[in-house]
Amino acid sequence: MDSEAENENVVLLLGMGFQDLDEIKRCLRMAKNDVNVAVGYLTQENTISSYSTMENLFSLTDDPPRNTSDGGSGDGPGGSESNPLEFPLTHLYDLESRVFCEQWNIPYRRDESLGRCLLACTEQYKAGIDNDPNAQRFLNRVFPECMAKLCNSPMVDRWKSDVQQGVYDMAEMYLDLVLACLQMPQKPMSDIGSGDAPSQPFPPLHVLEGAFGTVLDLESGWARKNQHMDPSQFQMTNDEELLAPVPRNTFNRYGFVCDLLNYFQSKDGLNLIHGVFERGLAPHEKVPETGEQVTEVHPLFLSPRLMSVLLAPFGNCAEVLNAAIFDPAMEPCMIKAVKYFQSVSDEDLRGDNAQAILDLIVTMERLCKFLYTHLLPEMAENRLKIVLRMLDSHHFHAKMTALKELMRLLEQCQISNSNHRDHFNEALLVSWLEKNHVLMLTLDGNIDNVHYCDRLRKILDALGDRLSLQEIAKMWQMQEGQNSHIVENVHCLLSGAVGKFSREQFDHLLKLVLKSWKRDRDRAKERLVSFVGRVGKEVVRSVPKHAEKVGAGFYVILEVLWNMSHEPSLAPRVVDRAIDEFMALMEDLSSSLECLAKMLHRDFSLEGGDSGEELHSPAMSTKRSPGISGRKVEVSPQQGDHIIR
Repeated sequence: MDSEAENENVVLLLGMGFQDLDEIKRCLRMAKNDVNVAVGYLTQENTISSYSTMENLFSLTDDPPRNTSDGGSGDGPGGSESNPLEFPLTHLYDLESRVFCEQWNIPYRRDESLGRCLLACTEQYKAGIDNDPNAQRFLNRVFPECMAKLCNSPMVDRWKSDVQQGVYDMAEMYLDLVLACLQMPQKPMSDIGSGDAPSQPFPPLHVLEGAFGTVLDLESGWARKNQHMDPSQFQMTNDEELLAPVPRNTFNRYGFVCDLLNYFQSKDGLNLIHGVFERGLAPHEKVPETGEQVTEVHPLFLSPRLMSVLLAPFGNCAEVLNAAIFDPAMEPCMIKAVKYFQSVSDEDLRGDNAQAILDLIVTMERLCKFLYTHLLPEMAENRLKIVLRMLDSHHFHAKMTALKELMRLLEQCQISNSNHRDHFNEALLVSWLEKNHVLMLTLDGNIDNVHYCDRLRKILDALGDRLSLQEIAKMWQMQEGQNSHIVENVHCLLSGAVGKFSREQFDHLLKLVLKSWKRDRDRAKERLVSFVGRVGKEVVRSVPKHAEKVGAGFYVILEVLWNMSHEPSLAPRVVDRAIDEFMALMEDLSSSLECLAKMLHRDFSLEGGDSGEELHSPAMSTKRSPGISGRKVEVSPQQGDHIIR
């Protein structure tokens, strides 16, 4: 990769608001220095969390894998009987060779590679060791891939019961690791930030992020496969004392997930999480010693990312939780989280914490859905307020993050089951979009970015006939006098939304087109002809079952194309384009609505007529290029319209 070009792209992405320099360079390498693709990675539109090959895995690590003879034998928990804290490197290499390949094969027994590595990490964290590079490599790259495949691979449905039980065993061993992290010995405040001490007295995020939520997720493939199983552990315990009692009056029992939750609570897991929140300081709080407002650099700063990671797993399984057990330990944590995002600053919404803040609110919504139903409307309102503030920002990263959240909201509105954990009220969202003129905010710049426009398209589709004429006019004005890239983006957005326009919106858009036609030059007029043809195709494609609606729009489109092609002194190439668009529309219509096509052909053409002749246009015959000289132009006296054949 050319270093000068890479440096320019790094500066460009930093200017867009992405702040993690190492992550920017990593994404540029993955995108082969393509800025648009790198933006997709940085905004998590294109995932790079799953490494499909060993080459991809090692291209992102500083140190190449060492020879397996350097590692332990793997006989003890850590790979060596003489040193139980030594990480079993041989087992790590075995996992890498079996996981990162097309025909992957993950060991699921406690005494095999995955179990040995998990046990070694657990013993290290119990001893307060968190800087073993081999353990970090396992936890950062290998283990997340293992759990993603064990819990969400399509092959989960075909595995036999012993394999399903093996996945449970690995999940339970992972919870032991989480518990060890949560109770990892904390160094005195005077030591934090010095020498080999951790930068803050909290459990490491890379251990908790991803897998913690996956193993407790009722929507994972593994949980759904085993949803009819009854919990097998803690059967002698009173249901009132369990974090996840056996679900009553339901076909879905979620036995494995309930067992994991009860196992976690039996080890005092909720109180350990409560302890993390209690010793941390949220941004709205003040430092006890000095009375100053806490900042991100303070060692006790409780980041939204950490709060989200600790609470999200319980949001994934909220419907099976026992509020009587969950509340005492976790309600103070939730209160602290609510106070945080209610007092979040605009600077926070522009930084790296923006996505974590939104994820935290979504987690709170899920918990309120099943445990605190009276707070659910407030959570939804807070979520929409945060999104609106981010959209109102002129910061590219903030806007992209907000648009991504809007996409998630729109997808949640499509969930038909109102009791689903992620269902969002569609009427509430659409009303909010209209009331706050959200589209006008999104149109404020960045229209030249392809990823930005892809997300805008979904908002337009959701608004449909609720778009105001002013919003349509503003979108049209954005492309006037701009380069071809911006013009193409705006044309794609508008033509894609036409299928849901009302007749008033449709007519208003065509008036804007004709107004531009009168003052544009030939190059711009050629683009307008293409846009009108694209609109006609969208009309046919969007409502194939409503012939009358298609017919009404089609008469207008054909008339517009005809009038465009008959303007005096028009360049021949523009005439050719108008004819090509006209014929393409008729072909599309014939293939999708044969009956309507015959009707239009009858109405727009009159072969013979009263005089028995086909009528031709002298203007067209003088302008046509040789390639289309064989086409005929016919006039229908009854309709006053034209057809080109």
